[in-house]
Amino acid sequence: MDRLVGLSAACRRAEPILPEMSPANLQTNDRRQLALSIAVELLDEIAVGIIKTYPMLSQAHPELRLTLAAAMRHVPVHRDDPISFDRLWWTAVRDIPDCSARIEALLPDADTADYDLA
Repeated sequence: MDRLVGLSAACRRAEPILPEMSPANLQTNDRRQLALSIAVELLDEIAVGIIKTYPMLSQAHPELRLTLAAAMRHVPVHRDDPISFDRLWWTAVRDIPDCSARIEALLPDADTADYDLA
């Protein structure tokens, strides 16, 4: 449960920075590049941790699309060399709000579900 709450919190922390970013200003602003890259990497790491530690949660709730969250950084980072900031921006603005909404929809029920999340 803590990791799911952590993933939700990471999404909520990243969402406010998204409107002030665009592919164009990512190209020219190192701080924005770093902020968005770290946000996407953090979401990836938390999602991977959930999948590895609590596979039953991922299997019971495919609507969370944890494998997509876990793959978020691989699209902009590993597909191109150097990093594609267009893909980084697109991945973030499309996937972070979607991930956040899916987790928030589940969290009210997460306390009573039995996923061995102790």
